[in-house]
Amino acid sequence: MEENKHTIREVRNMGNGEFSKRKQYLIASKFQLKYTALVVVFMFLIAWLAGYTIYYTVFGLLGEKLANVYPQGRLALIFKTVNIVLLIRVALLIPFVVMISIILSHRIAGPVYRMERYINEVSSGDLSSILKLRKRDEFKSLAEAINKMTQGFAKLTKDNKDSIIKLSSLLDDLNETVSHPKFNKDKAISLVKEADRKANELKRRFSQYRVGEEA
Repeated sequence: MEENKHTIREVRNMGNGEFSKRKQYLIASKFQLKYTALVVVFMFLIAWLAGYTIYYTVFGLLGEKLANVYPQGRLALIFKTVNIVLLIRVALLIPFVVMISIILSHRIAGPVYRMERYINEVSSGDLSSILKLRKRDEFKSLAEAINKMTQGFAKLTKDNKDSIIKLSSLLDDLNETVSHPKFNKDKAISLVKEADRKANELKRRFSQYRVGEEA
């Protein structure tokens, strides 16, 4: 519940142009950790392929010459030492790779998290806020499309609300005119025409949208 309140404040602050720097880098931990694991595995794969290529080249071109220079045991020790050094350096790179992967994935997970929360707010009926992403975030074009859709719904809702209020007022006036002792036929006809115009206006607006049964 507290998280939802925080999210609502965050989304509304976005609409007011207020941005606070994200301090939590693991926004969608499951996605980000999976992304990081894939990057680490890919790094190991590249390192293994590079090492294999180097060793294959060295053995192919220099193996015989090195065997004449170094004793067999000495040569094996050299390659064993090289392997250990390479493994240690790759292991030392892992924290750096993990950190960079989390930062990069944050630029994806952060906007997705923000858009998900924003869409939940819109679906609950709040059409007043605007979705804004940070300068380096991804999916800005998607955010613009979501804003365009939300603004369209907001305008449609406002226009329909105004038309319904006007139609309700016309029906009240018509009811008062009909029930008045001195019935004014011309006024009643005018009110009916105006009410019919408003009803057709509402019908025209709603006709541009389809629901599942009509598709």
